[in-house]
Amino acid sequence: LIFGVWCLVVVAVAHMVPVPRPATGEFFNGLLGLATWGFWFFAGAVCATPDVPTEADFFGEVPTVLTVSRLAQPLQDTPGAVTVLDREWIRRSGARTLAELLRLVPGYLVSGYNGANPVAAYHAPVDELGTRNLVLIDGRSVYSSTYLGGTLHGMYVLSLEEIERIEVLRGSNSAAFGANALFGVINVITRHPQDTMGGTVSLTAGEYGIRDVYVRHGWGDAQASHRLSVAQRHDHGYRFVNDDTRLNTVKWRSDWRLSAEHDLMLAAGYADSRTGDGVPADFDNPERDVQRRSAYLLARWVFQPSIDESWQGTFSWSEERATDRFIYQRPGLQGVVIDFGNQERRLHAEIQHQFRAGQHWRWVWGVGLNEDSALSPPLFFRDSRLAQRDWRLFVNAEWALAPDWVLNAGLFTGRHSHTGSYATPRFMINHHITPDHTVRFGLASAQRAPTLFEQFADVRYFRPDGSFLTRTFVSSGQVRPERLVSREISYLGRFPALNLVWDARLYDERFDREIDSFSLGGLQRDFINGQGFRTQGLEYQLRWQPMAGTHLLWNHNLNRFRWDDPAKVGQRTPPRQFWTLGWMQELPHDWSLALWAYGRDEMAWRRANSALDADYRIDLRIARALRWGTTRAEWSLTVQSLNGDRQEFLSSRPSTFPRRAFTPCMWSSEVPRLSRRRWLAWPLAGGLLLGGPAVGWGQPARVRVWAAERTGATGEVLEHLGRLWDGGQPWEVSTDSPTPLPAGEVRLHLTLGVRPLAELAVQVQRQPTAWSVPVLAALLPEAAYVAVGRSLPVGSSAIWLDQPPERFLALIQRVMPRRRRVGVLLGPASAPLEPALDRAAAERQLVLVKARVQEEAANLFPLLRNVLSESEVLLALPDPMIYNAATLQNILIATYRQRIPMVSYAESHVRAGATFSLHTTPLQVARQVAAAVQGWWAQGQLPAPARAASGAVAVNDQVARSLGLDVPDVEALQRALAGEIR
Repeated sequence: LIFGVWCLVVVAVAHMVPVPRPATGEFFNGLLGLATWGFWFFAGAVCATPDVPTEADFFGEVPTVLTVSRLAQPLQDTPGAVTVLDREWIRRSGARTLAELLRLVPGYLVSGYNGANPVAAYHAPVDELGTRNLVLIDGRSVYSSTYLGGTLHGMYVLSLEEIERIEVLRGSNSAAFGANALFGVINVITRHPQDTMGGTVSLTAGEYGIRDVYVRHGWGDAQASHRLSVAQRHDHGYRFVNDDTRLNTVKWRSDWRLSAEHDLMLAAGYADSRTGDGVPADFDNPERDVQRRSAYLLARWVFQPSIDESWQGTFSWSEERATDRFIYQRPGLQGVVIDFGNQERRLHAEIQHQFRAGQHWRWVWGVGLNEDSALSPPLFFRDSRLAQRDWRLFVNAEWALAPDWVLNAGLFTGRHSHTGSYATPRFMINHHITPDHTVRFGLASAQRAPTLFEQFADVRYFRPDGSFLTRTFVSSGQVRPERLVSREISYLGRFPALNLVWDARLYDERFDREIDSFSLGGLQRDFINGQGFRTQGLEYQLRWQPMAGTHLLWNHNLNRFRWDDPAKVGQRTPPRQFWTLGWMQELPHDWSLALWAYGRDEMAWRRANSALDADYRIDLRIARALRWGTTRAEWSLTVQSLNGDRQEFLSSRPSTFPRRAFTPCMWSSEVPRLSRRRWLAWPLAGGLLLGGPAVGWGQPARVRVWAAERTGATGEVLEHLGRLWDGGQPWEVSTDSPTPLPAGEVRLHLTLGVRPLAELAVQVQRQPTAWSVPVLAALLPEAAYVAVGRSLPVGSSAIWLDQPPERFLALIQRVMPRRRRVGVLLGPASAPLEPALDRAAAERQLVLVKARVQEEAANLFPLLRNVLSESEVLLALPDPMIYNAATLQNILIATYRQRIPMVSYAESHVRAGATFSLHTTPLQVARQVAAAVQGWWAQGQLPAPARAASGAVAVNDQVARSLGLDVPDVEALQRALAGEIR
């Protein structure tokens, strides 16, 4: 945390010390230099990765993002600061729209001139229509280039229930995606149809006309899966403005696995919205309804001939028709038709190639074509369709200079049919101080092309008799693209011992050639390039899980903003600071609580006379999860603006966000995801996976289950236990910190995961006499139990996630019988397995090539190279010093380049590129726990601590074929391993 204190001191000094305006740039340059030295000076003070593995090492996904460079990269390698919002954060936010969700992202201001047009602007309120944000939904841009342009309508029609995760790049990214990616890229990845098999219904009702309905059905198999959804959203928006909204959508998505190398995704959707707009008693902007109908088609084909090469082709078509017209009622001009109606179309075609060149280089390049066209006689005074085309070529490269240095470089170049050629480069270098702590230094440029309206506007009005009246907008077509140059220093730190993630970005952004309108005299206006502005500051985010079931979030943005044009001082002024504070808490009996607070200093969205005072808002969400057989359900109550009505926007009249409450209810009978890879599990997993935790209501809970959460692998184990114990064993689940209970109420404590066991062990040390009931620890590695489980009560035991070493070697012999030399890296957590590994290797006449890793960053990769040079297969054993999010990608690259298969302990490693895995599934954990509890109840004692009694094998077909291995048949492998692995 020393780095955070340092940055806060630097920025605080910047805001407190008076600096002459001409010297601002030089002063901030000094701050950048000072902060840079601070990074290096305090580099040695950061925390290192703990040596004890947790269940996350077995079940956690390898974190990667695609938004920044088009290459799948872990967060510490991305050329920019990225915030990821997953389904759990989305659900607990209480948000109804995508714009509301962005309050959880540092640097984003969320508002809207009315409730029907919510918008999220990054850093500066110069983008109330979203024209300078790029929003992608499954790779399809929802940018509108007609009339005022923007992304707010494309964002608004998205159903949050379909989102898997949102990746938000905080900063410009034209180097990867071209024009319009000035102030951030919002990349929405929807759920795969295989994750939504079955049915889901969600109903929401609340104050101010909130009536939402969402219905989804998924079907298919592992080769082809499909999803169809329909939704309706309705509300009355803000107070004092006409902004009622009714939105209806239909969406369909299908994914096909055509072969082991070919995948195809098709998607289509239709949206019909009717929204209120205008102001009462305003001749120029009267109250009226605006109707929009939109549709889209998306096709994406992926060909992956090997693990380090892929081709992707994308085609999308989208069209929107807007109807917005009224009759002018100003005295003397009655009967004049005011019409903003338009029909726009967007076509996009692209092909990209990703490959690895050598051991340290990864490349992605591609070509594409965008065509935006519009038909609108009222806006362009022509009956023909206007079009603008953008031919584009892009290339991004990642160069691993050293194990702790990564260089990212990118260039996007193209030719616009009206503004000419352009190029937007980016350069970023990442330094891994330790595997958990990364510093980035970068420079990037970006641009935004003029919209069709800014290029070709020709708005004319006629009297009712057809005679010409006047022109308002007359575009000369001379505007050039807007431009942004940004410099940044950012930091990403993980503190596993504290369950803390810290993400900070120090930025200096200079924006120029702003496209704005100016008066030509009378009512006529044209578009020109003005000057711009400069914004400098620090934004950071802290995500902390201080205890089981508790999540805390703190976003803070410190901002200095200055217009280049003195005449604009006071206009569109961002707050000097704004923040978000969140608290999510799991409660007993499947209840949960989320409390959110959002605050900002004074600001102005448009002019100085429409400035908003400093304000804050509090949201509350309370939810209860329910289960009936195979059906999951959740009831929740959300209160937005709990502290009263808030002023959101000031124009001709105030737009006030009201305090409102609504109640969503969701029912789901979705089935588990079908594996997209070949896998084997034994014994055969069958039966229903869902059940209720409350059985035997008339008697005390004999088993108290302490769990860190009810989601992920822990949630799956709880669901399986619910079925296995249904109607039999009385048990109760708690996500609180373990506390002693009377022996008459609880006969056995069951902990799931490392954290509940560690907290329980601390309690036992403090009050040994209060803990007489034995403890069964499960869903944790052996090394973690040895480290924290020594002080447990007499009779306690454990069921470990680890597979026995001899089982790994049996698998290697079965799938690769000719490979006799097995490489192994041994760290602090895996070293105790060495004797058992030696015995198993001797029995099977295998040769172990071993190396001991003493320091995580200093000698890991030299030792890995030595081991691989003498091995025919690499065996990965659970050890976070060796295999973690920061090192795994480079280890996989090294093994693949030397054509060495890797056998791992985690299925997620196979998805990331390992050849095989031998792992333990949540169902197998639940079965072994149920058997142990049954034996304890019958015999009065728990079995001795043991490794996993059964396991599962996963195979990455593409990697195996690329390495020349015969991909084993699932059934044949099951029969061969049944006797040895059981």
